[in-house]
Amino acid sequence: MDLSQLGNVLSAASLLLAALSFIFGLWYPDIKKTLEDRIPDVPSERLPELNAAKQVFFVRALPLTLIAWLLAVVYLPPAFRILNDPIKIAKSGISTSSYDPVRASLLIIDGILICMAVFLTYNCYKIIRRYLNLKKGTKKL
Repeated sequence: MDLSQLGNVLSAASLLLAALSFIFGLWYPDIKKTLEDRIPDVPSERLPELNAAKQVFFVRALPLTLIAWLLAVVYLPPAFRILNDPIKIAKSGISTSSYDPVRASLLIIDGILICMAVFLTYNCYKIIRRYLNLKKGTKKL
């Protein structure tokens, strides 16, 4: 991959990370509130929290998680190619120490995307656990 293509890839990755971060900033307070709300002691009073957990999971947490994983996976092939270049150079015996900030930036962005995806996956897991805890003893209405 030549440098001009890598610059375009980096621009696209940066823009998509910014968009994902913006949506994350808007939606994360709802996710956090769902995870921090108190579970009522009386099972019959859990229905509003149960519906809220379901709503936040399907409308906020799951779509955000899927988008984060999609973006992380899309930028993995260029990241692997970038990581593979020094290995090829070392095996061939050619010693070059050329630092490329564009390549390093793409690796950083993909690392951030992977971290966001893992964090959001963990939050989805916590919402599912919360939903199941809320559902215990709640009668279907």
